Amino acid sequence: MPKPSHTLTRVVLSVMGKKNVSMVEQGAIQLIH
Repeated sequence: MPKPSHTLTRVVLSVMGKKNVSMVEQGAIQLIH
């Protein structure tokens, strides 16, 4: 069985990664406009 903590960590990192990408995209849009 996979460790719950390991799964939770991956989920958190995935969510954080998506947020970081969103912030980067917003920053790029502001630079372009």
